[in-house]
Amino acid sequence: MDKQQKTALILMPIIAIGILAGGMFITNQGNETSANYTDGVYEGEGEGFNGPIKVEVSVEGGKVTSIELVEHSETEGIGDVGAEEVIANIIASQNTEVEVSSGATYSSNGVMEAVSNALSEAGGSQTFTDGEFEGEGEGFKGPIKVKVTVEGGKIASIELVEHGETEGIGDVGAEEVIANIIASQSTTVDVSSGATYSSEGVMEAVSNALAGGSEGEAEETEAGEVDFSAIEFVDGVYEGVAEGYHGDIKVEVEVAGGELVRVDVLEQTETEGIGDVALEELSETMVAEQTVDVDTVSGATWSSEGIIEAVKSALSN
Repeated sequence: MDKQQKTALILMPIIAIGILAGGMFITNQGNETSANYTDGVYEGEGEGFNGPIKVEVSVEGGKVTSIELVEHSETEGIGDVGAEEVIANIIASQNTEVEVSSGATYSSNGVMEAVSNALSEAGGSQTFTDGEFEGEGEGFKGPIKVKVTVEGGKIASIELVEHGETEGIGDVGAEEVIANIIASQSTTVDVSSGATYSSEGVMEAVSNALAGGSEGEAEETEAGEVDFSAIEFVDGVYEGVAEGYHGDIKVEVEVAGGELVRVDVLEQTETEGIGDVALEELSETMVAEQTVDVDTVSGATWSSEGIIEAVKSALSN
């Protein structure tokens, strides 16, 4: 199975699921949604990083009380830990749309999809509080700010208030995702081809808006995250690791004279002739352009995102 097929398997079911169950659940601060589920035990399946993720969801008193990982093949110590983290957050927030676990995006999304699938059998209806809400997410080149209008309990419109995405690519992808969110009434939709970060930034921004705004999230970002589009490199040699298509990608990054002088891949198990080529290409591009915010290589998106995140991890140390 190639990368495009696997990506389709992960994302396409989420669109259909979103119409039935994506985003529904109990109460978010500032903007309420409601769902009453029929008590029982339900099974659902989603697509993780290394294959299907199956869960068993228990509902008592109309609420989700437990989620068991019945079957999965996620990376030990990364994907499995991320899956458990997402499960805990779903139960705590009574919401299937929670923050993905750092370094385990696909495993996280697979769990959310599986739980949504299970709960589609448990009934429930989605209703948002009418009003206008603002939210912010992190795009490819910086923050993406949106204004979401809810009318009659449904998302009526989403306006891109501010963004710095690439003209003709990221901005087009953002508008495509906005149309899909409104059509499905879910913030978990298919990313736009070639604009993964822009797409995810829009989904994050809309989720923040529907959770009651993003002021706290924005402050947390300013305090705890690095703006890699304008980073000043500090001399030294750093190591970082992130999840690629087939496993961990480990890199060593050297900064001298305030400039990025080399990015070496220390460990990787990417597909020969595709993923490994992308890693080499992006390593050279980052050094040549003196930035880690580079475009992914066509046909090797996961490998590309893996090395980008690994270098970011190194430079954050």
